[in-house]
Amino acid sequence: MYKLPDRYDRTVYDQSFNECGFHITHATLDYDFNNHTHDFYELAIVISGTANHVVGEYTYPIKRGDIFVIKGDVAHGYTQVNNLELIEIMYFPNLFMAADMRLSGLPGFRSMFILEPEMRVHNHYPFTLTLKDNDFDYVIAISDFIIQEFNKKTQNYEIVVKLSVFALFAYLSVKCADSSEESHVTQILSNAISYMQENLAQQVKISDIASNLFISSRHLCRLFKQYFDSTPGDYLMNMRLKHALTLLSKSNMKVADVAILCGFTDSSYFARTFKKAYGITPKEAKLMELDKLLDMLKKLQ
Repeated sequence: MYKLPDRYDRTVYDQSFNECGFHITHATLDYDFNNHTHDFYELAIVISGTANHVVGEYTYPIKRGDIFVIKGDVAHGYTQVNNLELIEIMYFPNLFMAADMRLSGLPGFRSMFILEPEMRVHNHYPFTLTLKDNDFDYVIAISDFIIQEFNKKTQNYEIVVKLSVFALFAYLSVKCADSSEESHVTQILSNAISYMQENLAQQVKISDIASNLFISSRHLCRLFKQYFDSTPGDYLMNMRLKHALTLLSKSNMKVADVAILCGFTDSSYFARTFKKAYGITPKEAKLMELDKLLDMLKKLQ
């Protein structure tokens, strides 16, 4: 059971998440909205008005054209609200498991939807994608179309809205990559994580990642500590285990083969590490119902 702030109607959200994997709403706020948390991610598109967006201990002014993603387990809210109108898309990261892998490989996708929400958790990070004119009009048009189809609920509407959301996320990813505001730090961390992802089955050292980025291992470790409160090694291990859990939930592969694909040369070590992280063994994970495994994945994002 996922967590919702008090102002949300659970019945409506249950249907949306179950049928489509996300929920979208067009909201208008004329009052301050206290800090709150939830366990899904939230893409916010500011249509009009202004406010201060409070994320943890940091405050960011927002206005028309601003688009940002918030990691739900981080306390956030709005102050000094002035007729704030926005579109909110609530989703779990496993939504992308159903998408074409080319989506997550787009320039800017990792920065917009994975890195920047995480970076705001541990450090002041003021980057927000801001679109103007035709670019922003397109975002509003496709969002309005999704809301319209959501409300009509015609036959197979869930396929139409999900593909439309993927198209919207793809468009925002490209615009994020094109933005001159995308920070050098984000690029370094994005490239580091991409290198990890591409080499999950290999025995990767921190020095290998740093050399690939033409930076020192010390600098790489400092960036991961500052922005993720983690070491690169721990981050990589977490990626390996999440990938293993995904493979166990989505395939009929043997546990030993999953271990190898996730960079574990010793199946016994893989089993011990997996159980320490998730409380169950890989074999037990294979026997779990898919819905329960997906719920576990949601909690790990």
